[in-house]
Amino acid sequence: NSYGPGDVPAILRSIQAFHQQGRGWSDIGYNFLVDRFGQAWEGRAGGITRPVIGAHAAGFNTGSVGISLIGDMTTTTPTAAMIDTAGRLVGWKLAQHGVDPNGSMIITSNGGSKYPDRTVLLLPRVIGHRDVGSTGCPGSAYGSLGTIRQIAASTYHSEVAGSFDAVRADLNRITVSGWALAPGRTDQLTVRMVVS
Repeated sequence: NSYGPGDVPAILRSIQAFHQQGRGWSDIGYNFLVDRFGQAWEGRAGGITRPVIGAHAAGFNTGSVGISLIGDMTTTTPTAAMIDTAGRLVGWKLAQHGVDPNGSMIITSNGGSKYPDRTVLLLPRVIGHRDVGSTGCPGSAYGSLGTIRQIAASTYHSEVAGSFDAVRADLNRITVSGWALAPGRTDQLTVRMVVS
């Protein structure tokens, strides 16, 4: 818990080695990791804006995003920077898929340590690992889930997500197609593209 900013890359490398060599996975199980300084790191390859399935909560990986706070949360509480970044990251990620961090969701287990296959649950949209697995994770950070949810909701309602899906050019014209989503807004969204 007392690591410095320069220690983080080596810590990430050791987590990667544990997951790849120790567990035989192709990558780190978590989609994102957040250090005590509030820096967010990509843990699972495939693109941070894509719906990459992690290996963070057996039976509940599909349709979820796994964020690990780097440190031992059984012996300390997460820093304010960790909580802020985790909340903003959740809000940003859920905005990409039009999922409001507030409210609940119905989810069906694919089997795991706490709930057998096909168990149907009603859960908040922002949860801790212990809500779906037989674990103490996320330790003391569990008490911060309400704050993370509030930050996520604030971020969600201020984010604009979108994608340019195709760009086609001919002699006199460029045609662009894609989509944009601004959760919480009811007015028309204007998207501008500048070509130089």
